[in-house]
Amino acid sequence: MEISATAGHANSAVTQRYYRNSPRDVADYKASVRFFQECLQSLLINGQQVARFGFDPEAHEWFKRLAIASGIESACGLSGVEADGAVRSDFVFAPTLENMLDLYLAHRALMSSKLTAPASNWNVQGVPLLGLVLAIRQWVFEKGFGEMYRQGVRRALKLLAAGEIALPTVLEI
Repeated sequence: MEISATAGHANSAVTQRYYRNSPRDVADYKASVRFFQECLQSLLINGQQVARFGFDPEAHEWFKRLAIASGIESACGLSGVEADGAVRSDFVFAPTLENMLDLYLAHRALMSSKLTAPASNWNVQGVPLLGLVLAIRQWVFEKGFGEMYRQGVRRALKLLAAGEIALPTVLEI
């Protein structure tokens, strides 16, 4: 309370007016709130309701995947485990050479996007996805699949150099 008085803050309303209220900050805040709401909505609305309410099914699925990857699903008390205890397939990473190649491409695409995406998009979309990719990569090495990962990286680099594949799009900008 002493610091507030020294700074001339009579009440909490003074603080709001002077901190982070530029049009850009307000727009970023509103975008974050909309993102969270869209993710939550995608978790709570099933396929039939998507059609009934006229939502875009593709956007619905995109927000649902991001809600799972970003941890919003878990934070809301929802989980990747079905009622019978089975783990949903989108929470399973199979250590195959093809998946190692995809894991490397996802990591590389995210790092590329970090340099070019607007900060607000990177913070909302990129950070959770990068965290997921890094966690999977760490698991790969901890479980002894490091050599397979390196083989996937070498294969990806050859295919990229030959122009046979391209980095995937990882952020909706």
